[in-house]
Amino acid sequence: LPYEEIAEAMEKPIGTVKTWLHRARLELLDRLQRRGMVPEVEHVSFSGRRAVMQGQDISYITERCVMKLTPQGVMVTEIAPGANLENDVLTQSGFKLGVAGNLKTMQANLFHPEKFGLLLQSKNQMSGAAE
Repeated sequence: LPYEEIAEAMEKPIGTVKTWLHRARLELLDRLQRRGMVPEVEHVSFSGRRAVMQGQDISYITERCVMKLTPQGVMVTEIAPGANLENDVLTQSGFKLGVAGNLKTMQANLFHPEKFGLLLQSKNQMSGAAE
């Protein structure tokens, strides 16, 4: 409907109607952007299903939680300190998530602005081999 018809039907000034609609669009955009997790994407550049079949360890790390891809689906394994599993993770996902029986809390220092000494390991260090 044109703004004029909405304003007339609601008996409000056209400026008020435009403001309401602008705010509603911003709220919708914010909710869609915050959701972040959707069941489908336009382009596949990585196949999680194939990676799991090959025995690869697949993790998805967000500001709210850490998830692992398992043969049963995506499993929440860690949650951010202060985050609510139901409200901040499960209901925000566009698909069903499993929850690990041993759900852990992510390290709090990951969310602080200070540096925390993250070091990358070589393949030898990760496998336990001496360099």
